[in-house]
Amino acid sequence: MDNHKAQRTGKTKRALAAAMMALLEREPFSKITVNDLCEAAMVSRSTFYLHFEDKYRLLAFCMDDIRDRLFERCPEGDSRARLRGILENIQQNRRLLRNLLLAELDTELLEMVQASFEADFSRLQRQSLLRGTEPIGPSELVSTFYAAGISSVILRWIANELPYTADEIAGTLTTLMREILPPSADD
Repeated sequence: MDNHKAQRTGKTKRALAAAMMALLEREPFSKITVNDLCEAAMVSRSTFYLHFEDKYRLLAFCMDDIRDRLFERCPEGDSRARLRGILENIQQNRRLLRNLLLAELDTELLEMVQASFEADFSRLQRQSLLRGTEPIGPSELVSTFYAAGISSVILRWIANELPYTADEIAGTLTTLMREILPPSADD
């Protein structure tokens, strides 16, 4: 019986998360109500509140899905190609991300994007050390610096309705990151 209840709970949470993601494609988070979510997921308000305290908790539950949408299918090797892949994923999800930004949820979105880039930069710095490259500073500081800069550029890009192509931004950011990037096949 517990397994059946766990499956039902998971199914309900996934339905509510799917409803949130679909609604975010159409309207800002601030305009989405619990009633809208319940109607879209075809659950009652009491069922919603059995699973989530409020729509903010549901959004927190959805952040893993949002992270997956942004960072999926991005190649690990070539840094510029990985960054371009992330930017292309952002372009594909721009309505959802813009609707999160319009709701002044940019801090949480910034932290999510920044944490993913920090992990990438830490990996790149380890690769640089293995090549014998002199570190430009403590890994944590360098990773945080680059991740914060790139994340801020990306959020501004979304907020300004993507005035540059993914390739233009990837090229500019890659040039700025040359100190910690492993050499490409062209070097």
